[in-house]
Amino acid sequence: MYIKYRYEKQTGRKWYDASPERQREFIQEIKEQRDKERVLKERKEIQRDIIEADKERVKQARDMRIEMRKQARLIRKANEERAVLLRKERLKMKKEALSRKMDMRRLHSETR
Repeated sequence: MYIKYRYEKQTGRKWYDASPERQREFIQEIKEQRDKERVLKERKEIQRDIIEADKERVKQARDMRIEMRKQARLIRKANEERAVLLRKERLKMKKEALSRKMDMRRLHSETR
């Protein structure tokens, strides 16, 4: 039914006026056109899927970079805290060494 209507619309003649060979050719043309349209549609869907996959990959990469930055920030913060603690410990040790030295001087001066 669709083929007859399409033939009449394209050619302006009745389907039954066409020779059987022309009818077969027209049916074949329609099949080829449908196949082309189907292939194009599949290609578009594949391209769309590829684009979506690329977008997802880009998003994952961006999320990964953000996560790496967070980790680096946490590591830097931990290193800074450790450095502060080490500085405090060294200062404390210097003060203790200085106080021991002063005690030794005092003891040494008292024994004279």
